[in-house]
Amino acid sequence: MSVIQPPAGPIPDGNPFATGRHGQVSDLLARYLDAVARRPDMLRAHAVATAMMRLGPGVRVLDAGCGTGAATAELVAAVLPDGSVVGVDVSPDFLAVARRRLDPTLPLRFQEGDVTALPFADGEFDVVRAERVLQHLDDPASAVAEMTRVLVPGGRLCVLDSEWASLAVDVGEEHVALVDRVIGHFLGESSHARTGRALRRTLRRGGLTDVDVQVVPFTFTSLADVAGIFPQFDETIPAEARLVPVADRDAWFAALHTADAAGELWVCALSYVACGSTPA
Repeated sequence: MSVIQPPAGPIPDGNPFATGRHGQVSDLLARYLDAVARRPDMLRAHAVATAMMRLGPGVRVLDAGCGTGAATAELVAAVLPDGSVVGVDVSPDFLAVARRRLDPTLPLRFQEGDVTALPFADGEFDVVRAERVLQHLDDPASAVAEMTRVLVPGGRLCVLDSEWASLAVDVGEEHVALVDRVIGHFLGESSHARTGRALRRTLRRGGLTDVDVQVVPFTFTSLADVAGIFPQFDETIPAEARLVPVADRDAWFAALHTADAAGELWVCALSYVACGSTPA
């Protein structure tokens, strides 16, 4: 079954985020998100989440913060014939992409809305899913409370999020200090680098029970691969963006290219999947 057709072909060269301001989605960014959704490690994370959500025929699912809807579409087959899936996102541009690629014959619709103020009644869904949403929020607890509100008693909330503080890079022992400086700069610029490790606590404090957490590693062994996901590895992004300390930029990319050419580059980051139930 094909619910949403991703665009064919490779991601164009360059940083996918460089072409749009906040709230605007270019075809390049949509293609980037589709490519991330197709990664084997992301597919593993989705499979873990699907198993934890306990989907089945007749289940009503909300994908909160659905983006361009590529992952939302994966949920439909698991709830047929009588279930339904709704994707909600704050960005009308994301939703326009999702709707353009939607199969209108299936029980899937997209709606604009904020995860901290969902446009749904109490107890409207059996399962709520949120992928890479809490890491962007200053108050993730408010989003968890709102997603819990729209769940039935005994409903399931499943959250997938990144743990940017887990980022590990190996380009050789001689570059350990360099790597530590670059990663330290990255973490210093990110206010939500440790969202993943806090998911169990966040869900439990939100009143959810039976909270389980699984960890999925994302690994990269080529510079081209990792540069498509982490802008700190993308040499085409101007130095003015300050994603890498200016004083370390030349040495950083030289070390990356050397390790990549030798087949020795190793990058790993962790993704967390947490699921819990509302009180019955």
